[in-house]
Amino acid sequence: MRRPWAIAICLAWGGIALAQAPKDAPAAPREGASTTPSKAAPAVSYKPPARGAPQRRVGGASRGAAATAPSVAVLAPDHVGLTFEEQPDLYWFISKPSTVRIELTLIHGNSPAPMREVTLKGAESAGIQRFSLREHGVRLAEGTDYEWSVAIVPDAEGRSADIVSGGALRRVAPGPALVAKLRGLAGAPRAAALAEAGIWYDALAALGKHVDANPTDREARRARAELLEQVGLKDAAAFERR
Repeated sequence: MRRPWAIAICLAWGGIALAQAPKDAPAAPREGASTTPSKAAPAVSYKPPARGAPQRRVGGASRGAAATAPSVAVLAPDHVGLTFEEQPDLYWFISKPSTVRIELTLIHGNSPAPMREVTLKGAESAGIQRFSLREHGVRLAEGTDYEWSVAIVPDAEGRSADIVSGGALRRVAPGPALVAKLRGLAGAPRAAALAEAGIWYDALAALGKHVDANPTDREARRARAELLEQVGLKDAAAFERR
């Protein structure tokens, strides 16, 4: 029988012409035009795949959790996110360090039992965390939807107090044009190409690998924060901007 939190993650998912400026003088602004610079486009812009499915991201808190408990969020869009990888890295966020038990779970399609369940003793630091499917021997089949979740478990005997966040993913095959475009790209350029193609998990992973290798790269962290903001993951994005 599927646990309550596993069931939960299945629920929904004018201007006037310029006046003639004096020679060598800067052009006069249009009447009524704002002098505030326009906001720059994000370095990595995510274009979601065609919608139609219900919302698939849930959670982050529990009514039964103490006010001092951390919040948690899977770094997933509110729809089925895509990956090209057989063993992708999945990322999640925790708002503060915790010594409380944490469970990471992957469910295959509509299976009643977890495909993989990993238990952590806690999180030593706040911020963005990585869950490597490769490290746990998990392989995804193409065209199959999977659900994954992160749960903070304050009371193993009273699971109604769990703090849970869950999302969904699907492995798809890349087209030859995109394969050619990605060849030789890494970091933000690779993430930008993947995000434009709607491949959420791999775009986030491209930035994650770069940040892990270059932790002081503020531009890469800003790009990751902008990407998270585009799918409503505001707490994780705010932490990344600190």
